[in-house]
Order: sequence, then structure tokens, then C-alpha cells
Amino acid sequence: MAPDPRLETGATVHVKAKLVRWADECARLYGGSSGVKMVTGTVNAVERVITSTNRRYTWVTARFEVPGKTYVKRLCLLSYRPGPSPVDAPASTAPPSQSSEEAVAVGIQTTGLPDTAVAPTEPTE
Repeated sequence: MAPDPRLETGATVHVKAKLVRWADECARLYGGSSGVKMVTGTVNAVERVITSTNRRYTWVTARFEVPGKTYVKRLCLLSYRPGPSPVDAPASTAPPSQSSEEAVAVGIQTTGLPDTAVAPTEPTE
């Protein structure tokens, strides 16, 4: 079995940006893709720990260079993925929406309000 590349000092790894930066900062910088944005870092240290209850943990400390700041984070091994981060976020699975010009040409209501039929009321005397 091949050794895990995340356990080598100097290896390139990537994690979700929310694990490195504050969630609101990610939302401000990355918008709607803040939940899937990945950042690339370099492993500085690997630490294997046995707790008093005999559980084993592997902690990885990595350095992340992001625009304007450098972060050094210690996270559990399962948070890291080997190699550089993917360039693009995964494509959305939502169907493409029609432009307002196409909707008008087809006769679709573009106000965003539900299309409801209201019967005209007769004046009362």
C-alpha cells in the first residue's frame, strides 16, 4: 500500500476555505460558492496523538497563502485532501434560468410572483 502523501512534510494539500477563514469572511469573498471553495496549502508538521481513552488522532499543521494573509492551521487528517485544490467549483445542478427577454417572448410572467387568476368583482349597491 502506498504511503499517504498528506503525512509528508512539504506536501501540497487542500481543504475547504471555511476551515481556514471565518465563514462570514468566506461568504464576503467567495459569495455563493463559499461552501465549496477550496484553498491550497503546504504541510508543515504531522502529529500523531493517543488520548487518555486510547483513541488515535493524526493532526496536520499546514500553511495556507490566501490573498492578503497567511494562515497556519492545525486540523485533523480527514479534513485534508492530497494535491492542489481544483481550479473551479463543481458545476451547479440547478437548471438554467430563462432570461427576461426569452420569458417575455414566450409569455411567462417575469415579476417572480405566482400567477394567480382573480375573478372580477361585481359592484355592490
